[in-house]
Amino acid sequence: MAYLIYVDNVLMPVTPKKITRSVKGGNEEIELIDGKTVMQLGEPGLTEWEMDFLIPKTQYPFVNVIPGTQELRSQDYYLTHFNILMSRKKPFYLMIIRTKPNGIWDLGEPNMDPEWAGFVNDLDGILNMCSCTIENLKDSDSTDEGFDKVISVTFKKYIYYGTKTVKLTTEENATGTTTTAVTETTREMDNKEIPSAYTVKSGDCLINICKKELGDGNKWKEIAKLNNLENANKIYPGQVLKLR
Repeated sequence: MAYLIYVDNVLMPVTPKKITRSVKGGNEEIELIDGKTVMQLGEPGLTEWEMDFLIPKTQYPFVNVIPGTQELRSQDYYLTHFNILMSRKKPFYLMIIRTKPNGIWDLGEPNMDPEWAGFVNDLDGILNMCSCTIENLKDSDSTDEGFDKVISVTFKKYIYYGTKTVKLTTEENATGTTTTAVTETTREMDNKEIPSAYTVKSGDCLINICKKELGDGNKWKEIAKLNNLENANKIYPGQVLKLR
């Protein structure tokens, strides 16, 4: 079993030895008037993932290379990539994909109750893809690693939210004053037309193609089935994929 980790569509060169997931509980102890202490249950906090990435200077046999070119990116590339993600003030996709010995993605329990499938997909890394931010970033050089570098990263799940603008209108009439509240919608729906096909480019993966072209990365299973892909992880530059 192995993992593939994509950070904003960039495949990490070496899979971390350990991935630590933590969720802070939202429960709170409350002391009642009579002195008893009870627990007020609340929603859990945002999921965090902690991991160390080895950024090699040399293209070792176990290194994940750029799909299509079979080359290793430079150490500066990865360092710059993480620094940009922290500074641009936007969430990005983190993907933690577990693979079987034959390289095929492990999809977890196929007949799982849909009510629970979302939690498994989100929490245990069988096939995790969610919007994240970087909460902590640290890189280090050590004589134990030679010319290689180690980057320690803490990712935190990002939940999208929206705001509504409420406009109050006051009118005077014979019976008094009437105030009307109108909710204004400022965001328009995305009416982007879905193309019939897509030509794979260097560095593409199926999830990100679906996110970019279909607006939903989780549709990768549908596209894999539509194109009769036995292994969704094995696509190559120049390959034409049907999208509908």
